[in-house]
Amino acid sequence: MTACATDDDDDEPKLIQGNLNAFVQGSMYTVGCLCAKHVWLSARHHVPHAFVKWKEYRAILHMFNKDIKIFSADTLSCDIKDIYSLIKTWVAKLLQGIQRFKKAHTGVNLAEMISKSLREFSIVDRLLSLPGDNALNNVTMSRSLKGVGKLPSTHIAGPMTRILCAGHIFDLANKEEELLEELSSDRHDANEDAILEDLLEAVDNLCDLEEEDGNLGWNAIMKIFKLGHQIFNNGTMQQALRMECKNTGDVLGNGQGTNETSV
Repeated sequence: MTACATDDDDDEPKLIQGNLNAFVQGSMYTVGCLCAKHVWLSARHHVPHAFVKWKEYRAILHMFNKDIKIFSADTLSCDIKDIYSLIKTWVAKLLQGIQRFKKAHTGVNLAEMISKSLREFSIVDRLLSLPGDNALNNVTMSRSLKGVGKLPSTHIAGPMTRILCAGHIFDLANKEEELLEELSSDRHDANEDAILEDLLEAVDNLCDLEEEDGNLGWNAIMKIFKLGHQIFNNGTMQQALRMECKNTGDVLGNGQGTNETSV
């Protein structure tokens, strides 16, 4: 958009449409970038995978690039699973500290699990209250916290320290606001964009290869990916791989030591 003088009496500059050819031709569009944005849109905002089939949405994309390639909802689902397979180790680390609750959600069982968790994380003295909704099992749980082997009576224990439903809602609302601010921060977006740009640049560099070389490389990458996926989900294979690496390291270490001695 550019400013220009007009013949109107007010002599105010008007905006006219500039050259949009580069944008209309899709200068910022790549197949990989669009797929990645679809994943972010679906995962962050809980949009159903079928949104890629919406006529209005497809019309908007084709309005800016008539040759744009829009994949199906099944492809989007596979992309989400692929990304999760790459980050699930990180997700697992986040979940390692969460206690697994295998019993019925009765007040007595909840009190036992909460007491155990607070002691293991050494935060018994840091909590002043117990947020919870108005469910009956929460009432029983707050009373059971005073039992033998639970929390000391001087710490959070009993209905008097319990925040009822309204306070619980306010507490969750504040946490959600903080989380949204963190996710929408410029630094967070910049880091994600930088990672995405590096991945897309690496993919674009593959376009210079001949088709035959590209297919050969793609097949090799897929074999490595499948092998890594199998090893990641198979404890026996992981143990065997560790043993092979250890044995190989011992052999190489002995060989290097022999060479150094002979020299």
